[in-house]
Amino acid sequence: MLKHNQLWTLMITIFVLNTVLSVSAMQSEHNKGEVESTSVYGGILNQFSQSVKASDDDVASATFHAVKFLLQQQKHMCLSSIDVKQGLYPVTIQFVSKHVLQYTRDGHTKAFISYRDQQFRIQRRAVILGVTYYMTMQFQGADPKLASIWHHFAVTMDRSKVFSVLSHYTTVNASPQETTRSSHAIYRSGTWYLLDEPAKQLSASLATLVGKGFVPQQGQVVALQPHTCWIGGSQVYTSVKYFASMQRQAILWTETAINHKQTATSEPRITVVSYNIWNLNQFEEGKYNQRIAKLAEQVRAESPDLIAFQEVRHDAQRGCQLETLAALLPGYEFTFQAAMSYPENTWHRVEEGIAVFTRLPVYSVDYIQLSRDVTNPNDAHQRIMFRTTVDIPSFGPFSVVSSHFALDERARHRGCVEAANFLFNKPWPFAFLGDLNAEPDTPGMRFLIGQHELSGQTVTGMYDLWLQHHAEPRPGNKYSSKEEKRDPGLTFNTFGDNLVKRIDYALIRQHPAVTTPWIRTIPEHLDRNPASDHTGLVFEIMFHP
Repeated sequence: MLKHNQLWTLMITIFVLNTVLSVSAMQSEHNKGEVESTSVYGGILNQFSQSVKASDDDVASATFHAVKFLLQQQKHMCLSSIDVKQGLYPVTIQFVSKHVLQYTRDGHTKAFISYRDQQFRIQRRAVILGVTYYMTMQFQGADPKLASIWHHFAVTMDRSKVFSVLSHYTTVNASPQETTRSSHAIYRSGTWYLLDEPAKQLSASLATLVGKGFVPQQGQVVALQPHTCWIGGSQVYTSVKYFASMQRQAILWTETAINHKQTATSEPRITVVSYNIWNLNQFEEGKYNQRIAKLAEQVRAESPDLIAFQEVRHDAQRGCQLETLAALLPGYEFTFQAAMSYPENTWHRVEEGIAVFTRLPVYSVDYIQLSRDVTNPNDAHQRIMFRTTVDIPSFGPFSVVSSHFALDERARHRGCVEAANFLFNKPWPFAFLGDLNAEPDTPGMRFLIGQHELSGQTVTGMYDLWLQHHAEPRPGNKYSSKEEKRDPGLTFNTFGDNLVKRIDYALIRQHPAVTTPWIRTIPEHLDRNPASDHTGLVFEIMFHP
């Protein structure tokens, strides 16, 4: 008869064994030894596999979740209700790759755990936290003459076989590599706003359609250059029946973000928000859902075209903030890059990174890892520079770059130099946004706006947008009492009487065709239950082609 401690040991052994066996399919060839590699982001090795097929069971499951996400959460579907009921999915899966999330402690080698099997032999297994699938879905139009739409997805699967969408954006026309954008016309309150050429052909097509009684919805994108349309990428003909076909497709691009601010003669302008959303804090206290809903409400009130979020988490037990934000902010596509992943309780996976939500067409996405000293507790977390480049109508590429800098000052100094090199390696304008964990008078921040030298380098051509329109707010130690009203511009900490620092920034690249008329914090007035421990920033950018 087993003693109490022997029974307890056996129960633990069986539990661990079952846990390991449940992901044996994930491990396959990846558990054959300590393979040297590099990290693709903090805590995860660069273990990609492209020897996968769209017909593979796990890929099919990831695809199903992506389609379900389009139908239920984004409402950006390319299927009619009839097609869905009949189980018909006119979609082609291409460019599939699979990233096995192999945990690493040092950034180079696999992390292993040891346990005893049923025969009490010591076994050693690599720690696999999940799998992320990258794929492109090609949705063919309802009419064979219509162009196709390319949906770019990152779908992740946790160890419990739960799928979540981490990223989704679309491109239209011949191929997913197609990045050229065409001119387009907007119907708004009874007026056609032609934002680009060729206006003559567009006007003719639109006049024919309106003459036939076709009335677009307010803010709806109707036509581009002859024979192209942003709604479902459909080709434009002068027959109303083709627009009837378009109704079977998703409105992938509403264009309301920019175009409700346009006039027939105006220059493009966009509203941008940056917000540290404080990850999943207050989840255990039962206050998280209310807090994140309040944050989304604050963002929606600004009707931004671009949003940079910091501290965005995918948590295998507590939920995926990307899908939560997508549900709370309908009408946006979004990109995401994890900066750091780590296991809790050995197998429980948590990832944190940067997300960009956009109503503008995505031109490209890229990022770099900033260097870190893993022996320094204040530099233990991996930091990244994440860039999403969008296409501004009538102007061209514009980048939103976001980061969340380290707590350690030496790490920030390194990060500032690496950030500057990354920011200026593209020729077009950008906004560098984020929680940089540094006050304005520190060497790193002064370096970024050209007032200080670091590592023998200086920066020219970037300015602090807040200081273009406001005085520098006094930090917390400059007030006579906690009750004294704080200067506008302080961004941390929103709880209690601790709003004492400006550490969130909007740094703008100087460009002769770009102006920035205003900036302010959101919310403008704090309450006792703030949506985050930071305030957000909202500002406007005007483009002068």
